[in-house]
Amino acid sequence: MRHEQLQVGSLRFDVIVDGPDDGPVVFLLHGWPQTTAAWDEVRPALAAAGHRVVVPAQRGYSTGARPTTVGEYRLDHLVGDVIGMADVLDAERFDVVGHDWGGAVAWALGAAHPDRVRTLTSLSTPHPAAMLAALPRSAQALRSAYIPLFQLPVLPERLLLTAGGVPLRALLRRSGLDEQRARGYVDAMAEPGALTAALSWYRAAGTAPGQLRAVGTVTVPTLFVWGSADPALGRTAAEGTARHVSGPYTFHPLEGASHWLPERHAEQVLPPLLRHLATDEVRRMELNEAIRTTRAMRRLDHDRPVDEADIWTILEAASKAATGGNAQPVRWLVVTDADKRARLGEIYKACWQPVSAMYSTRFDEPGTDPSQQKVLRSADHLGEHMGDAPVIIIPASKGGDPASVFPGVQNLMLAARELGLGTTLTTVHRLQEADVRSVLDIPEDVTTWAMIPVGHPTGRWGEATRRPVEEITYWDTWRTPKPRTAGD
Repeated sequence: MRHEQLQVGSLRFDVIVDGPDDGPVVFLLHGWPQTTAAWDEVRPALAAAGHRVVVPAQRGYSTGARPTTVGEYRLDHLVGDVIGMADVLDAERFDVVGHDWGGAVAWALGAAHPDRVRTLTSLSTPHPAAMLAALPRSAQALRSAYIPLFQLPVLPERLLLTAGGVPLRALLRRSGLDEQRARGYVDAMAEPGALTAALSWYRAAGTAPGQLRAVGTVTVPTLFVWGSADPALGRTAAEGTARHVSGPYTFHPLEGASHWLPERHAEQVLPPLLRHLATDEVRRMELNEAIRTTRAMRRLDHDRPVDEADIWTILEAASKAATGGNAQPVRWLVVTDADKRARLGEIYKACWQPVSAMYSTRFDEPGTDPSQQKVLRSADHLGEHMGDAPVIIIPASKGGDPASVFPGVQNLMLAARELGLGTTLTTVHRLQEADVRSVLDIPEDVTTWAMIPVGHPTGRWGEATRRPVEEITYWDTWRTPKPRTAGD
């Protein structure tokens, strides 16, 4: 970790930089009245994961970036500061994580600069449009009653810093912040001009309210973590945020958590945040790349859970597959219960053992392709560990026609690949299908067509070895190949 200064135009920002110099850049943006210390419980873990973590003291909080006029604290200037810092760091693309007012800046960055923002994470702060929509139809207006007071000139500074900042410290303590950090923030705000500059964010929003209203729909991969015990930001705005994100979106509520998520709840914030940062590139994958690199992934990380939002994403893709007459006869049974997964694993293991013995005899013959033996070892691993998969999905339907099943399965597997999730398709369980029905209470007239484990793969992605398409394609007549000309 080192302290640096970044010059952006006429402003000089104090920043903390941590992690490898060649790592992907992540900006951590604090809110009011925080300092860079707000991220002390989060920053080291991101750096250890290989990220180049940049924690700026934002406009008004850095002594060298403290304009004196309210208009210079408008949201567009705050967004421009981060873009300017990214340019100084030669970060063409970056991740942004914001809390409180830093979250508002993160939302505006993601909406205005999707070409620069790789992923967006907001802690506590809903999308500004969701916040505004919640004001007239929930208790959000009451929760936000302090804002008009903060927008008044002079009076807030006098009230909050009376008696050495006792009222400000009491406000922070009542909202869930610990005593040590509350004192640290009060000490920072007691520096000459610091609190006035920090309150200028609120005052600028009051003089240009259209800026928050103008924050558009976010298309970049987004994670929103919200604490249900936040006294300032309520559930209506939090749940309404999904309507303002069209890209991949994960809402991660923390029941009982306070407003101060980076300081007080880092242990709950870090797992979803690290997963979110790690999955950014695969979320942006082109369809053709997903097609080329989708392969059976039978070795899955049983200790790493699959986000429920990702499960819905791949099921949504499966549901869009074509079916005869648009009948959609397939039902997708998602099994996450640990006991039921374990019981399905035992059934699958019993089914796989005789199949494995048959293949072992065949693949042990001289001249067998080594790649087939590798596939068998992978399949044997799944035979032993099907029940350890974080999720098992079973497509099922009434009747005996699987024609509508497998287009949906293919969509599911491609969507999973895009999200970095491993899957494979197996039908071995049907040797004991009655036992599967018993575990999952499936009626006898419903056929279970496949068992699909889903999880984060322990192996690497990459194009599987396949025979050239020219060798397996005939034109007009059986076994009549057609040479492929240049440009085809």
